[in-house]
Amino acid sequence: MQPYQPLQVTHSLIAANSVSDLVTTAYDLVPPITCRLLSANANDHYLITSATNKYIFRIYHRDKYWLSSTAHYRFELDWLSYLHQQQLPVSYPLPQRDGDVLGVLAAPEGTRYYALFSFAPGTIRYPLTSEQSRILGMQIAQIHQASNDFTSGHPRHHFDLAFLLDDPIRRIRAFLHDSSPAHMQVIERAAEEVRTQFTELTPTHDTYGVIGGDFHGYNNHFTDDNTVTLFDFELCGYGWRAYDLAVFLWNVRGGNAPLELWNALVQEYQTIRPLTEAELAAIPAFVYARHIWLMGVHTTVRERFGEAWLGDDYWNSRIHTLNMWLAADGAG
Repeated sequence: MQPYQPLQVTHSLIAANSVSDLVTTAYDLVPPITCRLLSANANDHYLITSATNKYIFRIYHRDKYWLSSTAHYRFELDWLSYLHQQQLPVSYPLPQRDGDVLGVLAAPEGTRYYALFSFAPGTIRYPLTSEQSRILGMQIAQIHQASNDFTSGHPRHHFDLAFLLDDPIRRIRAFLHDSSPAHMQVIERAAEEVRTQFTELTPTHDTYGVIGGDFHGYNNHFTDDNTVTLFDFELCGYGWRAYDLAVFLWNVRGGNAPLELWNALVQEYQTIRPLTEAELAAIPAFVYARHIWLMGVHTTVRERFGEAWLGDDYWNSRIHTLNMWLAADGAG
């Protein structure tokens, strides 16, 4: 029996031994080099161990619609290199032998990009303690302040209404095929709150600029002495600084974590950069925006994760959560 050909590949998982060979060739690390797969979720991450240090090797997935050109990848790496130069505690890209921080490989599904990052010591601690929340709030504020002076010759997306609402809602509606009008009514009600708050905000050098977009409390490691390192900035772009904070509150509210963690983070943040009244007022609506945006993203990755988890339980749970937040906030 002859095997059927050709087959189209949507996503491949590169073997650890091939990654080890690639890293050994491309980077000037002290041998011996070992490699093991850590995770294959939003991207594929591998732990690289040399004779003297540990590193994280990322092979980016191809299904991120906001990463459509090489320049988009380079913006993130430019920003992380800049933040590292400012002595901020981020996992930063390391150069290859040729000096470039971005690499490219020919995977079965097509071109994929990779980068090697410094290792973030410690572990994910969640829920955070109040002290850890304060530390994270301080670091986010310092990142925002330092980023006011960051420039890049590479483009990046904006967390505007099109990115946060219009495109995700279009994707959700297409996925549901108009089979759940009640769900869409809740989403549209929340979206209207977001649109209203957008009109109340005035962009300034401090309120709008480069943001991480994903400071939910898991993308950071704490050591036993509460030294923090932040990582996973692939969602970064231009947006409201208040939205960057709201992502943390979204995770607190969604995970039923103590609200005191949010209070600790935002209070410590404001010791460095006080928020305007309009920013504070917009934060609940930005929580809705994050929730809607993520649902929209989930509809785009079904070819990698399958559709089984995007069934009725998924939509009922997430719409119920959104509806509860609207009621609790007196919105809509």
